[in-house]
Amino acid sequence: MHAPRPALALADILRAHAFDYAERHPLAGFQTRAINAIVACRTPALGGQVYHCPACGHDEVRFHSCGNRHCPKCQALAKERWVAAQVAQVLPVEHFHVVFTLPHAINALAPTRAVDALLFACASQTLLAFARNPRWLGAEPAITAILHTWDQRLLAHRHVHCLVSGGGLTAEGKWKHTKPHFLFPVRALSRVFRGKFVEALAALLAKEELRLPVGYKADALLAELTRQDWVVYAKPPFAGPAQVLAYLGRYTHRTAIGNQRLVAMEGDQVKFRWRDRAHADKVRVMALSAEAFLHRFLLHVLPRGFQRIRHYGLLANRHKAECLAKARAALDLPPPVPVLKESVEDFARRVLGVDILRCPVCGEGRLRLVLTLPKQRGPPDHV
Repeated sequence: MHAPRPALALADILRAHAFDYAERHPLAGFQTRAINAIVACRTPALGGQVYHCPACGHDEVRFHSCGNRHCPKCQALAKERWVAAQVAQVLPVEHFHVVFTLPHAINALAPTRAVDALLFACASQTLLAFARNPRWLGAEPAITAILHTWDQRLLAHRHVHCLVSGGGLTAEGKWKHTKPHFLFPVRALSRVFRGKFVEALAALLAKEELRLPVGYKADALLAELTRQDWVVYAKPPFAGPAQVLAYLGRYTHRTAIGNQRLVAMEGDQVKFRWRDRAHADKVRVMALSAEAFLHRFLLHVLPRGFQRIRHYGLLANRHKAECLAKARAALDLPPPVPVLKESVEDFARRVLGVDILRCPVCGEGRLRLVLTLPKQRGPPDHV
């Protein structure tokens, strides 16, 4: 059976309020494109196909998805395909989950591409510095980093989730494991991460490549950041590649808010569920004006071309194939089995337990494609 669709979708809220919001608040081009894509998703605007059941005569129209990475409707298949592609590169060793979080004082600068790029750079450089240091490992690890910019209330909370192999490839081509159930000391990671970020941020501010909002002074901000203890959190290791891949899927294609969390849209008010981390993850309902809700959502729409999933160490794109082949040889592993791209039909059958070509009316006939619908060009009522 098909999973029940949420009564309210993000597209409904955007369709009802985004036009008015854009008239009052100038939007960046990438924000406008995201809104238009989500609103058009699975509607006649994007075209589609008509299927016919020869057994009972039922005709069914299925419209195309937008594929935008911020659309809650479009991430399930993208996530599964991405995870499947990682099967060939996840090594069967312990993996650790390390989270690098920026202090809230940084929110004065965000959202900016420069801040997020700096977060990626400093987190990866910190991990690689420890891994390459013979005191801790003395080898090149495999690292995947995933950017998240939100908390449960849709406020700015910039952090990267890093999956780090519990070991690495030495200069001599040998595999060296970390200590059992231990990667690197968290407090030391935190201090090095803070030092790298503050130093790089100071350089950007000095060259005026990054500007502070009115009322903020660079020296005061940098002093505040230096005084604070920064949060770096390491979770227990994973036992093997199956757990790693299952875990990766939880983070890679998550959107700032999913349709399942939306409760109601009542006039100019939006209600959604959130987990209160400070009170044992108790589920609460937050009510915001549509304007405040859209402001928070748009904080987390990334510019076109900005990669929120990045790879470092053995997985760095430049030498990934060569490095992984050496790592597998060092671990005495056979070559990986090639991963075939999964069709939408196979995905629905495997993940959802649904045969999407079986007629939903009679339950016996097989739907046949009879007509392709072109995209529709409607009146200019979009954002």
